[in-house]
Amino acid sequence: LPVGATRTVGISPENSDSLFVGVEQIGFYISRDGGVSWQQVSSGLEPNGSHRDLVFDPSNPQIVYLADLFSGVYRSTDGGMSWEKINNGLSTRAVTSLSISSDGQHLYAGTNGEGVFRLDLNGTPPAGSVSTTSDHDEPSAEETNTPTDSGGEEISPKTDLSIEDSIDQTISSATFLFAGITIVVIGCGAAVLVLRKRKRKENEKI
Repeated sequence: LPVGATRTVGISPENSDSLFVGVEQIGFYISRDGGVSWQQVSSGLEPNGSHRDLVFDPSNPQIVYLADLFSGVYRSTDGGMSWEKINNGLSTRAVTSLSISSDGQHLYAGTNGEGVFRLDLNGTPPAGSVSTTSDHDEPSAEETNTPTDSGGEEISPKTDLSIEDSIDQTISSATFLFAGITIVVIGCGAAVLVLRKRKRKENEKI
């Protein structure tokens, strides 16, 4: 194992002798004998990566997810020996942390500066999640989890308000503001007319 900054360490939940280590901008390494010897793994991984977090699928420990600060999220289905990117839907590749639900159906990716993204591995959002309230048609779970060329699903950002809703609210606010200004202008004009009439009557009396 080379000397370098270690950003993430993982221990297989099915075998405590299986260790996973990411060495900063050097490589990703696996030990099957509790750290006595190490093997570098590069299949599917970008060289000189900055691996920041690693989680195991609780329903199948052979499925592993890896976060990289430069190249996003990876998935391995063979215990870490080979990897594929699953970045479709991520607006940034600067992924710093990962978390997976206890049933292994929802993967969450924390990013540097752009919030948290959710990948629904079963194609449907978790029960009780906040849905968007919009008059526009929302894409189905199948549309928001489109397979990538490498077999990964789309990671969709978890938002409480759609872009269309934000635009509608902005337009509505501008409309109300314009209406309020119009009412004020009309009121001022009416007041000026009243004052002019009073002054004219006073002049007539004189």
